[in-house]
Amino acid sequence: TLQGAPTPSYVVGQLGTGLDFSDAQDVVAFGDPVNGAADFSTGDFSISFWIKNPVGSGSFPFILSKEDLSGGPRQGYEFYISAANTVTFKTWVGGIEIGTGADAVVPNDSQWHHITGVRKPDRLEIYLDGVLADTKLTPAGDVSNDGDLSIGKYNDGLTWSDFDGQIDGVGLYDQALGTAAITTLANNL
Repeated sequence: TLQGAPTPSYVVGQLGTGLDFSDAQDVVAFGDPVNGAADFSTGDFSISFWIKNPVGSGSFPFILSKEDLSGGPRQGYEFYISAANTVTFKTWVGGIEIGTGADAVVPNDSQWHHITGVRKPDRLEIYLDGVLADTKLTPAGDVSNDGDLSIGKYNDGLTWSDFDGQIDGVGLYDQALGTAAITTLANNL
């Protein structure tokens, strides 16, 4: 569901049609997929997307998140723009931040850039344009939760997480993509 005032607008994306999240409260809200497609338990997973002109209008602008916000311990995964102006991929398990997050500096150069986050049993990896940008050693832990999958902001509905930029071609994979697969995605093949 596209939400916002107005909703995200369609733009020419890297793979066809992308979305522009330049207005406050823009979000694509999927809810919690009933088939569990966005819950990866303790298994490996990868998430990829194209991003253009990432800037933040909030304190930690969120690109994508799926976390349980029911008042219990924080659990799930997230991609956001950090205070150091990097894209950060992070997981949470039982209210504990697993690892310090893997970071990639994405230029604000009016070009599309491909991001892939990979969770393996012992690490988080983040790739920028098909090249490994950062690795953080971390235990896997169970990231499954009942929270909504949201693109363009954190799924709590507050403005502190508004993302300002364009996103295209979001993909969720229930496996750790290898370098060859990530390079293929980044080369738009």
